[in-house]
Amino acid sequence: MKCIINNQVVLSRAPQGPLASHIGPFARSLSEQGYTLYSIHRQVLLAACFSRWLRQQGVALRSITSDHPPRYLLYRARQVRPCLGDAAALRHLLDFLRS
Repeated sequence: MKCIINNQVVLSRAPQGPLASHIGPFARSLSEQGYTLYSIHRQVLLAACFSRWLRQQGVALRSITSDHPPRYLLYRARQVRPCLGDAAALRHLLDFLRS
């Protein structure tokens, strides 16, 4: 089942995990900042995957620290080829959540 985020990004499934309710507002924020549609899609997809991983790890929203993104990226690198912007995208996400 497809999930439309912010009328721009389509994910193959609805976001799950502690960040699920923040994915749409994060996409809107990226759009307002002038990011391209491609960049928004990449960052939203990464945020959704990160959220799912956090749920699997049993991490609540208020318990997310700056240690989690590097751990997630190591986990992710075992499954898919890392992209240069992945660490920056997760920093954007954490900055968004803090604001």
